[in-house]
Amino acid sequence: MGLMFRVAVLRRVFLDHETAELLRKHRKAQLRLRLAAGEAWQDNDLVFCQDDGRPWNPDHVSKRFKKLAALAGVPVISLHEGGRHTGNSLMQDAGVDQELRMREVGRYTHPLEQAHLAAAEQTAALVRTTMKVA
Repeated sequence: MGLMFRVAVLRRVFLDHETAELLRKHRKAQLRLRLAAGEAWQDNDLVFCQDDGRPWNPDHVSKRFKKLAALAGVPVISLHEGGRHTGNSLMQDAGVDQELRMREVGRYTHPLEQAHLAAAEQTAALVRTTMKVA
């Protein structure tokens, strides 16, 4: 089963099981880093941070994203809005219901949890299949 968590305690994000497992592994690795850092650890409650808990500089994140996009051969998009719209387009291509897609991008307020988790699995399956073909 996938994973559901809240972003800034305001929005839920639904992930497929594979992505959820990657995040669980990342969390375990991050906990090991936290133990190794000891007193130097800065607890900012971040999913992705430097080895001492500090946030990444936004310029570093943007440069890294651009580099990864170039390596993948895909256009660079805005991380905030572009990510939401790309996700919505991928969901459409995966055959996810329009009402569910609208809820995913925050147009509605009462998500149907199982349907959203199924949509995440459906979209991830499309992406995995496309990646195998490429």
